[in-house]
Amino acid sequence: MTRILLVLLLLPAIWAWPVNAQTGGNLLNNPSFEGQYYTYVPNPPIPDCKTGVCNTVQMAPGWSPWWVSRRPDQQKWENRNPEYKPSGRCGDCANRVHSGADGQAYFTFEGTHVAGFYQQVTVPKDAALHFSIYGQAWSSDRDQPPLSHNATRLHMRIGIDPLGGTSALDPRVVWSSEFDSLDTWYRYDVYARAQ
Repeated sequence: MTRILLVLLLLPAIWAWPVNAQTGGNLLNNPSFEGQYYTYVPNPPIPDCKTGVCNTVQMAPGWSPWWVSRRPDQQKWENRNPEYKPSGRCGDCANRVHSGADGQAYFTFEGTHVAGFYQQVTVPKDAALHFSIYGQAWSSDRDQPPLSHNATRLHMRIGIDPLGGTSALDPRVVWSSEFDSLDTWYRYDVYARAQ
C-alpha cells in the first residue's frame, strides 16, 4: 500500500466540501468536515504559534492545516497565518456549507496567505486516483458578505501528491486547473496515479 497526500490550495477565504478520492470508493476520513473541531498543535513547534498551540486554527477531525509562513523580508500583510474555523457555526454562513452541517473555512483579513489543508490516504500501488471537492471563496475590499467586491486573483486549486508526502510545495504534487469560485460552489477535480 502507498500513502498519497490530498492537498487543497484555495485562497484566501474558502469553504470546501469533498466529493471523493477514489480507487473504488471514498477513502477520505471525515469527507464532510463534520464532528468536534480540534485546536491544532504543531509538532515540532513553529514560530507562527508562539505558545505551541495555534488557537486560531480549528480543524475538522481527519484534516491538517498547512500554510507558508511570512519571511522577514516580506511586508507584514504578506503570507500571514490564516485562521481556520468551522463554517457551519458562524450564524449567517449557511451559504458557506455545501451540504451537511459543517464545512472547513479559512481566511485572512487585510492580508494574503498561501495555505490549505490536507490528509494522507492509503491506496494500492499504481492506483488510479481521483480527488474532487466543492470550493467557494469570498474576496472583497468591503466587509459586506456574502458577495465579493473588487476581488483579487485567488489561484484556487487542489492537488494529489502521488508519493504521499506532506508538503504542498513539493514539485511532484499533481495540481488541478486554477479557478476562482467567488460566491458560488465549484467542483474541483484532479487525477493522478499512486507511485
